Amino acid sequence: MWPEFWLAFALATALLVVPGALLLVALGARPSVALGSSPLASVVLYGVMGILLAALGVSASTPLMVVPPLLVAAALLAWRLRSSQRPASPGVAQRHELAAMGACVLAGIAVTALVLVANLPGPDAFIQAWDNVAHFNMVRSMEQSRVWSTLSVTYYPGDAAAIDPLVSASHYYPEGWHLIAVMLVDALGVSVTCAANAVNAVACAVVMPAGVYLMLLRVFGREPRVAALGALVCLAFPSIPWNLMPRWTLYPNLFSFALLPTVIASFMGIAARGVDLRARVISGAIFVVGGAALYLAQPNSVFSAAVFLAPWCGWRIFEWRRGQGERRRRATVWVALWAVFVVALWVVMLNLPFLAGVVGYYWPPVTSFQNAVDGVFGLSFGAGPPRYALRLLVIVGFVSACRTARLRWLVVPFSFSALAFVVAGGIDTPLKALLAGFWYTDPYRMAAMAALFAVPLAALGLYEFVRCGHRLLASRPRADALVSPVLIAVFAVGLYLPALLYRLGVPASPYPDNFYALAQEMAEKNDGSRRMGYDDEKIAFVERALEVTGPDAVVLNQPYDGSVYAYGVNGMNVYWRYMSGYGASDEDGLETEASRILRTRLAAGLAGTDPLAWQAIEESGAEYVLVLDRDQEEMAAAFKPYVDADWAGFLALDDSNPGVEVVLAEGDMRLYRIV
Repeated sequence: MWPEFWLAFALATALLVVPGALLLVALGARPSVALGSSPLASVVLYGVMGILLAALGVSASTPLMVVPPLLVAAALLAWRLRSSQRPASPGVAQRHELAAMGACVLAGIAVTALVLVANLPGPDAFIQAWDNVAHFNMVRSMEQSRVWSTLSVTYYPGDAAAIDPLVSASHYYPEGWHLIAVMLVDALGVSVTCAANAVNAVACAVVMPAGVYLMLLRVFGREPRVAALGALVCLAFPSIPWNLMPRWTLYPNLFSFALLPTVIASFMGIAARGVDLRARVISGAIFVVGGAALYLAQPNSVFSAAVFLAPWCGWRIFEWRRGQGERRRRATVWVALWAVFVVALWVVMLNLPFLAGVVGYYWPPVTSFQNAVDGVFGLSFGAGPPRYALRLLVIVGFVSACRTARLRWLVVPFSFSALAFVVAGGIDTPLKALLAGFWYTDPYRMAAMAALFAVPLAALGLYEFVRCGHRLLASRPRADALVSPVLIAVFAVGLYLPALLYRLGVPASPYPDNFYALAQEMAEKNDGSRRMGYDDEKIAFVERALEVTGPDAVVLNQPYDGSVYAYGVNGMNVYWRYMSGYGASDEDGLETEASRILRTRLAAGLAGTDPLAWQAIEESGAEYVLVLDRDQEEMAAAFKPYVDADWAGFLALDDSNPGVEVVLAEGDMRLYRIV
């Protein structure tokens, strides 16, 4: 099983890197930029291919998605190699960049293996959460329908549309993450959940470290060593990418945040100093492609990029005006005008009609104001104990940035995001929409953004420690040579040892570091034997039931007994696949009359005493009924939308009910055949 996971990890890496890298090298990007930016180009290529194949009515497959972009990239590269624009061999600086990026990725793989993979009880493990119902259903639907267009997303593909209980046409959804997952399922035959884990691991281990390296090269152009040190700290924050898995399964947002640093780097490359026109054009092209990639992954990351880049643009305006000979005060006025423009544009965007559903989404406070503030200063963002070693690095980096004119702008993105987190997570105020509206006022997304924008500060802090060590030992060459590796090793231990201690079974100390708690939460929430809802026992029963029903037979189910996952995780053709929208929670009136009748009068319809209910059963084409649980208290605890009155038709059903026969039975679990 684990070899399959690592094969999926390797294929996902290749899918994200190879087509995009070939295309960018063919367009003239230098090797490190091409490799680091390749996921942006690859995601857009796959998005375009998915839409094109769907428009042509061609069934999508991994080869059809990959081969055409590869051929185009290879043709462009071959043309360039034969022309006068033949790319030069990488110079010493470029080879150093490639080596440093490779070290960043290796470090990322090691940390991801420790924090994520080692805490999965198996490659098919998954976390039971609201969003995962959607993620798994979408991947399964794409795999079955062979329609991989981001414009045509549905839980009920093909003939299954006839049983959709919440009538809705296929629609747009940002499925960049889902595209990579379904390509793994199609190419390797791995489970949907294994593919999900592999894509998440690649985003954490490969995409994010490489992107952070490119971003920090732009931020700290005069100190390239800081960029390499960023690889050590970029995965040390609980909020990004780790808490986007066990605490709130925001996989598309995790993927888009992993892509975000590269988009930021490409924009900074457009206006970088000492760069020729050709390099600026390439950076501009990557930025445009990157914007499309973020739109395909999770559009709110576009606003995250703006939060980081707006202060940088303000600094570049200041530098530009000073370079024109203006006095500091007059240059500052230009920056103030830029700030006014940014705020005005922000307010206008908040009031655009097509964003109303996002901006108007309300999140109640998830913690107290004091806990939210403590979470910022502890860098846990309210998700457990502080990160002691990391806090030290960020404080030193924050102070260093404030003291350095060209880096002072770095404190603004982190400060804004931290403030937005406190408001979104710890205060009940209309300011939520103003500061965090573009992110659904979700404190977890704000925490992830704040953590990502703290990475440059932490890298700068580590660099300051290394530089101080070199100064202190400058007169002792032998000792001075050991400063960097020793200090890096010390902080690496301080940052990641807690997660290793949990894996080794060492009890938590009286003052545990957040990474210990994170590793524990990751392991416990992925443990199917401890899961309340769709546990390992129910999954095994559904697998046995599938041997009887096959993947095509319609199975009536009560989703809150855990079977809401049966389609996405196992591929069973169950009737109810949504987490909410039935009965009391059907606020928009989307539920069909047939669904209402079946939910509330199923037992009577099967018994033949309710003709209308029996007609609904016949029209659904259902052949089986699945029951995984009868404990109403457990269902209400595991699934908050559950209301027992909404499922009276299932509550009244038992083995003695006329119209059904028991096919499989284990404890309270049943598979009935409709007779």
